[in-house]
Amino acid sequence: MELALCNVYVDKIKTNEIDFNYKVNNPYMVCKSLNDTIKLSKQTQEVFGMITVNKRINTLGLFEINRGTVDKCTVDLRDIFQRAFLTNATAIIVFHNHPSGNLTPSKQDIELTQKIKEGCKLVGLQLLDHLIIAPDDNYSFKENNKL
Repeated sequence: MELALCNVYVDKIKTNEIDFNYKVNNPYMVCKSLNDTIKLSKQTQEVFGMITVNKRINTLGLFEINRGTVDKCTVDLRDIFQRAFLTNATAIIVFHNHPSGNLTPSKQDIELTQKIKEGCKLVGLQLLDHLIIAPDDNYSFKENNKL
């Protein structure tokens, strides 16, 4: 399967229009890059996405997994793992926005993070972080010891 079929951002990474390679170790720089490239904090709907990386933490792909409503977004783990496998990733960073500006992870955010983490263990991937991006600030599950 062609990677470009999975998401439009893959082509931008291949042509270096999006470059996270020096930034993925710092969650706040990743959030800044997401805001600079896909204007995530300005979206009026919840958008759930992921970044796939290799062992050297170099970016392999940037994917929008799903778009939801103003306050929720459904996510199927199969969609996450499919993209990780297609890019031959060893680790992932997942992210979504909170258009409301409230950075507090919801019960659903926490449960989804645990499901992704457990699924990653089963398939040999590492979940590096789950980021919540809002108009005025960002939240990192890793930085807040929630992973």
